[in-house]
Amino acid sequence: MFKLIRQYNQWILVVGGTLLMVAFLMPSAIQSCAQQSAVSGAPWATYGSGTELTGDDLDRVRRELGVVELLKSRGETRDPITVIGADKDPAHWWMLTHEAERAGLVGGPGEGEAAMASFAAAATAAGNPLTADEVALNIMRATGQNRTFVLETTAKWRGVMRLLSLSESVDRLSDTRIEQFLAKAMLGLSGDVVVIDAKTNEAIAKTELTESRLEEHLRAYADKAPSPSGGAEGFGYRLPDKIAVEWIAIPKDSVAALALNSPELQSLALKKRFAQDPAKYGADPATNPAYATYEATVRSKTIEELVQDKLDEITKFTSDQLALAQRSLKRRNSYLVLPENWSELMPSLDALAQSIATEFGIPQPTVSNSGPTLIGLDALNALPGVGPAMTSKFGEATRFQQLVTGARELSVPNPVAPIQARVASPALTDAAGNVYFFRITEAQASRPAKDLAEVRESVVKDVLALERFDWLKTNEAQIRDLAAGEGVRAVADKYGAKVEFVRDLREFDNQFLGFGFRLPAQIPGLGADPKALDALVAKAARLPLTADLSTIPAAERTFVALAPDRLALIVMQVTALSPASKETVESMRVKPASARVARDESMFVDITKVFGFDELARRTGFKQIRSSEEEGGEGEVAKDSGVAAGSTGATTPST
Repeated sequence: MFKLIRQYNQWILVVGGTLLMVAFLMPSAIQSCAQQSAVSGAPWATYGSGTELTGDDLDRVRRELGVVELLKSRGETRDPITVIGADKDPAHWWMLTHEAERAGLVGGPGEGEAAMASFAAAATAAGNPLTADEVALNIMRATGQNRTFVLETTAKWRGVMRLLSLSESVDRLSDTRIEQFLAKAMLGLSGDVVVIDAKTNEAIAKTELTESRLEEHLRAYADKAPSPSGGAEGFGYRLPDKIAVEWIAIPKDSVAALALNSPELQSLALKKRFAQDPAKYGADPATNPAYATYEATVRSKTIEELVQDKLDEITKFTSDQLALAQRSLKRRNSYLVLPENWSELMPSLDALAQSIATEFGIPQPTVSNSGPTLIGLDALNALPGVGPAMTSKFGEATRFQQLVTGARELSVPNPVAPIQARVASPALTDAAGNVYFFRITEAQASRPAKDLAEVRESVVKDVLALERFDWLKTNEAQIRDLAAGEGVRAVADKYGAKVEFVRDLREFDNQFLGFGFRLPAQIPGLGADPKALDALVAKAARLPLTADLSTIPAAERTFVALAPDRLALIVMQVTALSPASKETVESMRVKPASARVARDESMFVDITKVFGFDELARRTGFKQIRSSEEEGGEGEVAKDSGVAAGSTGATTPST
């Protein structure tokens, strides 16, 4: 027995070890298989009337998202799937594909083949030759999916993209609605108009304003920049950028005297210049031109060259002198790091002007400044001499105001043209050839108003306008009754306003309306206010369009309209209407631009809302039983979209 065991001991060890390994692994393998079977068959979600989705469905959706990650556009165009957040959420993606399939927008593998062909054509056109099979193979390799799965998923992706595109671009205007819009927009109103402007009207009783009311208003608009709109949208008390600046001016004319004394203007020197290049002075070298014929031209051009050469020499000298004190300073992000005592070290422009005069024997250049107080950037162009000057130091012609606006210490620094306070600028020139160097001596960046005292006048003016406008709103009916009973002139007299007659006042200029542009008409005494004009026309449109309005009581054709954006009240007594003919409206309606101009913002579809998770779940009746994370991490979305083009590195184009 022992002899037999010794003879077959190796076989016994192999067989015994195998049996032990099987016995050891069998329980966990059985358990794992049972769990996997339970997960794949377990319900993941329900939709509709209770139709069940299982773990297998979730696994497929996850794998589809891996393919979608390689298909969606990367940086070239806006990807709507990413915009609505469905590119990472399996449940969201499933609902999108479900809606696209129900709408009949998802094709089969054939559409996937067509997509691969278009991707390959785009890659080839971009200099990266690929075939449709190579594109599909690259996606298969990157995702680990078979060809049929990739093509079916591509068809779904295209269907979803088509669904989102149609939802954003589909025309939601009927012919009737377009006609109604055009008829109203082209309706002309004639009559007397009075505008009561709450911002300027002193006839409205003033309200006593408390400090707390002013402070409250300031807090609401302290960090908002003012705008010229005139209404509440125009309120703002953010203090603008302000600076103080000094500059040195080197007039071109001051250099001309030096040129006139140059030996280069002697007769012999001028003849040499002419002989060297007659064509430069307008002569034909082939005809052996005489110098005497062109002497005046040679002299004037030579003077101009000498003046410019000397001016360039002075400009270089000035630049070198200004840079001398900066040579030991370090730079950080294009700007000089100034020492604490820089105010003592920086060169004085007055001393520099004296050095220039001494060095070149010209009248001392003038040094000027912007005044004792800080000025706004809008005043820079008006500064004498330097205002219109510009430089090409930074690659393109840049005006003085642009340079100062981009200073480091102000609200919008421009490191491409690095200008900083207490550091001299490069040379600037104006149209006459004069040279300037400027230096910002003090800069104050835009900031919110911190104290009422800084903007009290503006705040008081705006709050008074609001109070007056509130009074106009409260007394709107009484003002209308006054106009209806005694005429609009009575309103004008009471409130110190002006009566203006307007003929054919329309919502929009008909000439531009035909090209698809809403150019609002101008209301006399107010300007353009589309909302107020829309309200006025809507009221007047209720009148009989073809009747003689003189037979209609004044009370029925007297209208008022509030203009909140301009803080005003419009009073109009209509004396005539000019409706567009049916033929005119019809000819306008058939123009492609009519649908575009008839739309308003309320008609545009926000796909983030319409196809957001919550809205889709509501429409499809989708309910998750378990979250996607509970099912494990299989089929994670691929992160590298570039692999869709294989080793060539090209990205897969979108449809």
